[in-house]
Formats: sequence, structure tokens, C-alpha cells
Amino acid sequence: MKLLRYGIFAIIAILAVFLSFYTEKFFMVGQPAQIFTYYSSKVIYFFYIFFSLSFLFNFGSFLKKKDPFYLKWGRYFIFHLIPLLIALIFSWPGIFVWDEFWIYECASKFILDNWQSYLSVYYYIINLYIFPSIGTIVLAHIIIFSFVSSWILTHLTITLTNHKFKWLLLLLTGIAVVSPAILFNTLMTYRSSILATLELLLCGLLYFSAQKKIHINPPKLALICLLTVLLSVWRKEGIYHLLLVSMFLLIFCRHYLNRKALISFFIAIIGGYFTLDVAYSYFFSQQHTSMKYELTAYMNPLSIILADKDSSIDGRTIEVFNKVIDVEKTKQLSYHYETPSFWNNGVRDNFTADDFNDFKKAYWKTVWANKDIFVTARLRTMLGASGFSLKGYYSANGIYNYLIGVDNRENAKKTVLEHKVNFPISLWTSSKIVTYLEYSKRHSIIFWNFIPLVLILLIIFIREFSLRNPSIWIICIILARIPILFILEPGSYFMYYYPMYLSGTYLLFFYLVDKTSHFLARGGSHG
Repeated sequence: MKLLRYGIFAIIAILAVFLSFYTEKFFMVGQPAQIFTYYSSKVIYFFYIFFSLSFLFNFGSFLKKKDPFYLKWGRYFIFHLIPLLIALIFSWPGIFVWDEFWIYECASKFILDNWQSYLSVYYYIINLYIFPSIGTIVLAHIIIFSFVSSWILTHLTITLTNHKFKWLLLLLTGIAVVSPAILFNTLMTYRSSILATLELLLCGLLYFSAQKKIHINPPKLALICLLTVLLSVWRKEGIYHLLLVSMFLLIFCRHYLNRKALISFFIAIIGGYFTLDVAYSYFFSQQHTSMKYELTAYMNPLSIILADKDSSIDGRTIEVFNKVIDVEKTKQLSYHYETPSFWNNGVRDNFTADDFNDFKKAYWKTVWANKDIFVTARLRTMLGASGFSLKGYYSANGIYNYLIGVDNRENAKKTVLEHKVNFPISLWTSSKIVTYLEYSKRHSIIFWNFIPLVLILLIIFIREFSLRNPSIWIICIILARIPILFILEPGSYFMYYYPMYLSGTYLLFFYLVDKTSHFLARGGSHG
């Protein structure tokens, strides 16, 4: 019976692939630039549809059986989906800022560009196959997020007997979902937004497997493996997931995951990382593009050091820098919140790999010699991303701004706006969402501030520290990107910290439920 069911799913997935040869005509520009990208996207789309059908059938089967967990999960899913769908309808086709237009252009030409990760290009293509509007990409993210968040909420409330506390938790979750930081990132298709949802799912899987002693069966282990690899590859700073997730499984799951399963997991994540990252770099060499992207991490703090009259930099180091960047322009355009020199011809066109290696050695030597300037500059950049400056970068509705004449940069949006399905349903409805967004940005220290959350998580870490406490390991997974971003973030962009913000918010829910359950249990035992 199961084989028959999977056979039906496979047939439907094959039909969907055949249908994609029709839907692609509405977004594809010319002939596919890369044949490998074109056909590999069909294969990925097949599995995307197959496993989506499998999940939805399984979900529907448990609903039909009136399983208590799935009935509650279904209600909470609707609880999440409705406000997010309304927000999508009002903001249709969603919130698109800047780089997403380039990703769409690469998707429309089937080019695996790695500036925002080639995985982002694949993600766009397979959702455009379903329906050729960029709104479909946002809708897919909304559905995935709604399933993940409602699944976590179901786990948190299923064992609670205190109805007042259940309603309080529902209220807090509802407020979190429609708060600007989470709402607008859910309406976005930046890889940081998508990765945040994937990291939230991973944290939930790990936490409940340890806290509730839920068995990790082979499909669930495979899902954890896939999430770990994607989080490690899709953004470079996520590579620490390979280590921390492996250690979590070793500590909390070794009693029911046999040695063979654990070894298979370790081999799979290393092999997956090698295949998706290293192999891509080998077969699709974009060395100069990769070097320029990496350069963005250095130019922001370097510009501050170069412009500081008290900095210590020798003439030989300046010569090394000058082979890769225009030192004078970088100094003149020093800025704590972005890298304007990078975007204004401050990078040499003909620098080599050897030049860049020498540049990096000189950079770290310069940073060490100017530690005080570096740390001060980095702190200001991070605080700018957390709402302490109105010069920080948050969400913006690029399509709406362009259509009302605020943003006249036509080329970035031309390809997208050639299709009517990508136009707002109404500029009036879009203006309501934009009003909410702009209000939150004017009060960014309230609505886009992640520093209080970081401090709370650090307090919990100190108070509850124990290597046998799963919450401590989840906090490590959530906060591990902070020191990496502190050193390497190219500007004050909230989106870099959003995965931490989303998972950190839900970890507070984990902690609140855990402590309340213990409190109620003690009260019951005494009363």
C-alpha cells in the first residue's frame, strides 16, 4: 500500500515536471544559459513536489484519524497562515528589497550565480515552476514557516493543563508572528529569512528529541542531516552547524541512535557539505566573484581604520592594500553602516588570487595592530543593525517604491515587472503594509532590536549552564553566528542576525514553558 502511494506521488511529481516546461515560458528569458542548471532544476523540482506531497498526505491522514496532536497542529497552522496570507495579499507579491531582483534575473536565465548563493537561485526556480510569479516564492516560505511554527507551538502546549497559560502562549506567539521583524522577514525571500525558518525547525527537532525523549527515526535523522548541510552551505557563517549539531546528537541521542546511524550521519553531513560547497566551487569556478564577495567583509572595518588619524599602518601594507582596493577612495568613503567604496569603484578590476591572499594577511595584521579602533567600529556596526541607529538597513518594499517613483533604479526591477503577476494587487493596499513597515523603522530601537534578546539568552546560558541541558546547546547553536558576524559583517543589516532573532524568540517560549511546567508541578505536589 505504501509503495502504491509513493508511486502515485512519483507520477504526480513527474506530471508537475512536465507542466514546468509550460510554466517556465512565463518567466524564462531566452534560452537557458546553463544547461546543467536547467535540467538539474527539473530533478530538484521532482523531489520538491514528491516530498511535499508525502508530507501533506501524512498530515492529512492524521487529521482524518482525528489524532489530537495533528488536530491541534492543524488549528495552529491556520492560526499562523491567515494573518500571513492577508499580509501577503496586501503587500503582493511580497517584500523585495534589492538583491532578490538579481536572483530572479539569474533564475529567469538559469544561471547559478553564487553572490547570494546558487541555492537561492534553485529555490527561486522550483517555486516559479509552480506558478510563475515571485509571489509564489513568498507564499512557499509563508506555508513552510506556518507549519514549522505551529508544530513547535503544538509541542509546547500539548502537555499543558493550565488553559490560561496556553492562551498566554498563543497570544505571545501571535504577537511575535505579526511583529515587524518576523512579519516582514517572512514576506521576504532573502536567504537569511529562509535559513531562519530552517534553523527554527532544526532547533525544534533537536530540543524536543532531547527534552521529551522523542525518538529520532531514520526519516527524521535524514531531515536533521539535510537542515544541517543547508544551514552550513547557504550562508558561509553557518558552517559551525556541522560541529554543534553533531555534538548535540552525540550527547543527547547516542542511547537510541546506534553507532552505525551516528557514523552515517557524520559521513552524510561532511559529504553533503563537500558536494554542495566545495564541488560547486570546483565545477563552477567564479573565483573573482567569490573574492569580491569575501572582500565586502573586510572593507567596512578597514575603511574606518584607514580614516582614523590614530591608526597604525606602515607604507608596505598600504601598497599591498592598493593592489586590491583604491585606498584613498576607501578612506574617503569610510562608513560604519555599509561599504560605499565597494559600490563606487573602490575595488581594482584586475587583482589576482595572490594579491588577495596578501591583502588578507595584511588586513589581519592591521586589525591586530589597531584592535581598539576595530572593536569600536565593529560594535557600532552591530548596534546599527539592532535599531540603535536610523542608518541601519532593514526591510523595504522595492517594487512599491519604484512604482510610486521613490526608487528610480529601473534595471534591477525591469525583468520582474515585465510580468503582470508580479505587480501589486493594489498600490493602496501596498501602502498600508509600507506604512506599518516605515513606522517600525522610525522606531527601530523598539521593533528591530535584537540586543535585549541576546542578553536574555546569555543570562539563561549562565544561570542554567550544564552540558546535559539541551537548552544550553540550542543557545550555542543560535548565538554562534554572533561573534562571526561581529568580525565579518559588511554593514548594519538586521537580516544577518534574523536567524538568531527568530530561533532565539522561540527558545524563550521553550524556556518559559519548561519553567512554568516545573512551577505548576511543584505547586501541585505541595497542594
